[in-house]
Amino acid sequence: MVLWYFYWNPKVANLYAYGQTLIQTDIMTQLDSLLLHSGRVFKRFYQDAFYYTGFLFFVLGVFLSIKEKKSFFKTLLIASTSLLYVLFAGFKFAEHTYYIIPLVPFMALGAAYGLTYLNSSRVSVFILCLIVTESFSNQVSDVYFAKPKSEFLTLEEYVDNHLSSETLVATNSGMNTNMLYFSHRKGWALNNSDFGNAQYMRIIGEDDCEYVLMV
Repeated sequence: MVLWYFYWNPKVANLYAYGQTLIQTDIMTQLDSLLLHSGRVFKRFYQDAFYYTGFLFFVLGVFLSIKEKKSFFKTLLIASTSLLYVLFAGFKFAEHTYYIIPLVPFMALGAAYGLTYLNSSRVSVFILCLIVTESFSNQVSDVYFAKPKSEFLTLEEYVDNHLSSETLVATNSGMNTNMLYFSHRKGWALNNSDFGNAQYMRIIGEDDCEYVLMV
Protein backbone atom coordinates (compact mmCIF):
# COMPACT_ATOMS: atom_id res chain seq x y z
CA MET A 1 0.00 0.00 0.00
CA VAL A 2 2.89 2.35 0.77
CA LEU A 3 4.33 1.61 -2.68
CA TRP A 4 0.97 2.41 -4.27
CA TYR A 5 0.52 5.76 -2.53
CA PHE A 6 4.07 7.05 -2.66
CA TYR A 7 5.47 5.44 -5.83
CA TRP A 8 3.06 3.87 -8.29
CA ASN A 9 0.20 6.37 -8.08
CA PRO A 10 2.45 9.44 -8.68
CA LYS A 11 4.16 7.58 -11.53
CA VAL A 12 0.85 6.74 -13.24
CA ALA A 13 -0.51 10.26 -12.71
CA ASN A 14 2.61 11.93 -14.14
CA LEU A 15 3.46 9.47 -16.90
CA TYR A 16 -0.02 8.83 -18.31
CA ALA A 17 -1.76 12.05 -17.23
CA TYR A 18 -4.45 9.94 -15.60
CA GLY A 19 -6.13 11.05 -12.38
CA GLN A 20 -4.08 12.85 -9.79
CA THR A 21 -1.47 12.17 -7.14
CA LEU A 22 -3.40 10.97 -4.11
CA ILE A 23 -0.71 11.67 -1.52
CA GLN A 24 0.55 15.26 -1.38
CA THR A 25 3.64 16.56 0.41
CA ASP A 26 2.47 20.11 1.16
CA ILE A 27 1.57 19.39 4.78
CA MET A 28 0.24 22.86 5.64
CA THR A 29 -2.12 22.89 2.68
CA GLN A 30 -3.31 19.41 3.58
CA LEU A 31 -3.78 20.43 7.22
CA ASP A 32 -5.88 23.44 6.19
CA SER A 33 -8.03 21.14 4.06
CA LEU A 34 -8.49 18.67 6.92
CA LEU A 35 -9.48 21.42 9.34
CA LEU A 36 -11.91 22.88 6.82
CA HIS A 37 -13.58 19.46 6.46
CA SER A 38 -13.01 18.29 10.04
CA GLY A 39 -16.57 16.99 10.38
CA ARG A 40 -16.14 14.65 7.42
CA VAL A 41 -12.69 13.59 8.66
CA PHE A 42 -14.11 12.64 12.06
CA LYS A 43 -16.97 10.80 10.36
CA ARG A 44 -14.48 8.49 8.65
CA PHE A 45 -13.45 7.24 12.11
CA TYR A 46 -16.73 7.01 14.01
CA GLN A 47 -18.98 5.90 11.16
CA ASP A 48 -17.08 4.36 8.27
CA ALA A 49 -14.58 2.23 10.19
CA PHE A 50 -16.68 0.44 12.85
CA TYR A 51 -19.72 2.62 13.29
CA TYR A 52 -20.65 3.95 16.71
CA THR A 53 -20.25 0.99 19.06
CA GLY A 54 -16.94 -0.16 17.62
CA PHE A 55 -15.59 3.37 17.68
CA LEU A 56 -16.53 3.81 21.35
CA PHE A 57 -14.58 0.67 22.27
CA PHE A 58 -11.67 1.83 20.13
CA VAL A 59 -11.55 5.09 22.09
CA LEU A 60 -11.86 3.13 25.34
CA GLY A 61 -9.00 0.83 24.33
CA VAL A 62 -6.70 3.73 23.45
CA PHE A 63 -7.58 5.55 26.69
CA LEU A 64 -6.90 2.47 28.83
CA SER A 65 -3.65 1.76 27.00
CA ILE A 66 -2.39 5.27 27.73
CA LYS A 67 -3.72 5.35 31.30
CA GLU A 68 -2.17 2.02 32.27
CA LYS A 69 0.97 2.62 30.20
CA LYS A 70 0.62 -0.78 28.57
CA SER A 71 2.11 -0.92 25.07
CA PHE A 72 2.40 2.86 25.30
CA PHE A 73 5.25 3.03 22.80
CA LYS A 74 3.36 0.90 20.27
CA THR A 75 0.24 3.03 20.76
CA LEU A 76 2.27 6.21 20.25
CA LEU A 77 3.97 4.80 17.15
CA ILE A 78 0.69 3.70 15.57
CA ALA A 79 -1.01 7.02 16.44
CA SER A 80 1.83 9.14 15.01
CA THR A 81 2.04 7.02 11.84
CA SER A 82 -1.73 7.23 11.37
CA LEU A 83 -1.63 11.00 11.86
CA LEU A 84 1.06 11.38 9.20
CA TYR A 85 -0.97 9.23 6.82
CA VAL A 86 -4.07 11.39 7.33
CA LEU A 87 -2.00 14.55 6.86
CA PHE A 88 -0.49 13.30 3.60
CA ALA A 89 -3.90 12.16 2.33
CA GLY A 90 -5.49 15.52 3.18
CA PHE A 91 -8.84 16.23 1.53
CA LYS A 92 -8.86 12.77 -0.08
CA PHE A 93 -9.20 11.29 3.39
CA ALA A 94 -12.25 13.44 4.09
CA GLU A 95 -13.72 12.94 0.63
CA HIS A 96 -13.83 9.17 0.33
CA THR A 97 -14.39 6.26 2.71
CA TYR A 98 -11.67 4.25 0.98
CA TYR A 99 -8.85 6.05 2.76
CA ILE A 100 -9.83 4.89 6.26
CA ILE A 101 -9.12 1.26 5.30
CA PRO A 102 -5.37 1.26 6.15
CA LEU A 103 -6.21 2.42 9.67
CA VAL A 104 -8.96 -0.12 10.36
CA PRO A 105 -6.63 -2.96 11.52
CA PHE A 106 -5.05 -0.67 14.13
CA MET A 107 -8.46 0.55 15.24
CA ALA A 108 -9.58 -3.08 15.55
CA LEU A 109 -6.68 -3.74 17.93
CA GLY A 110 -7.69 -0.73 20.02
CA ALA A 111 -11.33 -1.82 20.11
CA ALA A 112 -10.30 -5.38 21.06
CA TYR A 113 -8.22 -4.01 23.93
CA GLY A 114 -11.26 -2.09 25.13
CA LEU A 115 -13.39 -5.24 24.95
CA THR A 116 -10.98 -7.14 27.20
CA TYR A 117 -12.13 -4.99 30.11
CA LEU A 118 -15.63 -6.44 29.99
CA ASN A 119 -15.98 -9.01 32.75
CA SER A 120 -18.68 -11.06 31.05
CA SER A 121 -17.93 -13.16 27.97
CA ARG A 122 -21.62 -13.05 27.06
CA VAL A 123 -21.57 -9.27 27.09
CA SER A 124 -18.41 -9.31 24.96
CA VAL A 125 -20.05 -11.59 22.40
CA PHE A 126 -23.16 -9.38 22.39
CA ILE A 127 -21.03 -6.26 21.79
CA LEU A 128 -19.14 -7.99 18.98
CA CYS A 129 -22.42 -9.00 17.34
CA LEU A 130 -23.67 -5.44 17.73
CA ILE A 131 -20.51 -4.06 16.08
CA VAL A 132 -20.82 -6.50 13.17
CA THR A 133 -24.54 -5.73 12.74
CA GLU A 134 -23.99 -1.97 12.81
CA SER A 135 -21.06 -2.15 10.40
CA PHE A 136 -22.86 -4.44 7.95
CA SER A 137 -26.03 -2.34 7.98
CA ASN A 138 -23.93 0.73 7.24
CA GLN A 139 -22.31 -0.93 4.21
CA VAL A 140 -25.17 -3.16 3.00
CA SER A 141 -25.68 -0.99 -0.08
CA ASP A 142 -22.23 -2.04 -1.30
CA VAL A 143 -23.45 -5.64 -1.62
CA TYR A 144 -25.86 -4.72 -4.41
CA PHE A 145 -25.40 -3.16 -7.82
CA ALA A 146 -27.44 -0.08 -8.53
CA LYS A 147 -29.96 -0.85 -11.26
CA PRO A 148 -28.45 1.56 -13.82
CA LYS A 149 -25.09 -0.25 -13.44
CA SER A 150 -26.34 -3.85 -13.46
CA GLU A 151 -25.52 -4.12 -17.17
CA PHE A 152 -21.85 -4.14 -16.20
CA LEU A 153 -22.28 -7.78 -15.16
CA THR A 154 -22.62 -8.83 -18.80
CA LEU A 155 -20.26 -6.21 -20.22
CA GLU A 156 -17.22 -8.50 -20.52
CA GLU A 157 -19.21 -11.11 -22.45
CA TYR A 158 -20.57 -8.44 -24.82
CA VAL A 159 -17.14 -6.89 -25.41
CA ASP A 160 -15.54 -10.32 -25.93
CA ASN A 161 -17.95 -10.92 -28.81
CA HIS A 162 -16.68 -7.82 -30.63
CA LEU A 163 -13.13 -7.05 -29.50
CA SER A 164 -9.98 -9.00 -28.78
CA SER A 165 -8.68 -9.20 -25.22
CA GLU A 166 -5.73 -6.95 -26.13
CA THR A 167 -7.81 -4.13 -27.58
CA LEU A 168 -7.42 -0.83 -25.72
CA VAL A 169 -10.66 1.06 -25.10
CA ALA A 170 -11.93 4.33 -23.64
CA THR A 171 -15.08 4.69 -21.55
CA ASN A 172 -17.23 7.68 -20.66
CA SER A 173 -17.45 6.65 -17.00
CA GLY A 174 -15.39 9.56 -15.68
CA MET A 175 -13.04 8.87 -12.78
CA ASN A 176 -15.06 5.77 -11.91
CA THR A 177 -13.13 2.93 -13.53
CA ASN A 178 -15.71 0.19 -12.87
CA MET A 179 -16.66 0.06 -16.52
CA LEU A 180 -13.08 -0.72 -17.48
CA TYR A 181 -12.83 -3.35 -14.76
CA PHE A 182 -16.01 -5.15 -15.80
CA SER A 183 -15.09 -5.04 -19.49
CA HIS A 184 -11.79 -6.70 -18.51
CA ARG A 185 -9.92 -4.31 -20.81
CA LYS A 186 -7.12 -1.82 -20.45
CA GLY A 187 -7.63 1.76 -21.47
CA TRP A 188 -8.88 5.16 -20.36
CA ALA A 189 -11.82 6.28 -18.21
CA LEU A 190 -12.85 9.65 -19.60
CA ASN A 191 -15.42 12.31 -18.87
CA ASN A 192 -17.93 13.10 -21.61
CA SER A 193 -16.26 16.48 -22.09
CA ASP A 194 -12.96 14.76 -22.93
CA PHE A 195 -14.43 13.40 -26.15
CA GLY A 196 -14.74 16.97 -27.41
CA ASN A 197 -11.05 17.62 -26.82
CA ALA A 198 -9.49 16.88 -30.20
CA GLN A 199 -5.93 17.07 -28.90
CA TYR A 200 -6.56 14.61 -26.07
CA MET A 201 -8.41 12.21 -28.37
CA ARG A 202 -5.49 12.34 -30.78
CA ILE A 203 -3.09 11.50 -27.92
CA ILE A 204 -4.98 8.40 -26.80
CA GLY A 205 -5.40 7.42 -30.44
CA GLU A 206 -1.63 7.54 -30.84
CA ASP A 207 -1.44 5.33 -27.72
CA ASP A 208 -3.48 2.67 -29.59
CA CYS A 209 -6.96 3.36 -28.20
CA GLU A 210 -9.23 1.76 -30.80
CA TYR A 211 -12.79 1.77 -29.44
CA VAL A 212 -15.04 3.73 -27.09
CA LEU A 213 -17.48 2.09 -24.66
CA MET A 214 -20.32 4.40 -23.66
CA VAL A 215 -23.28 4.21 -21.28
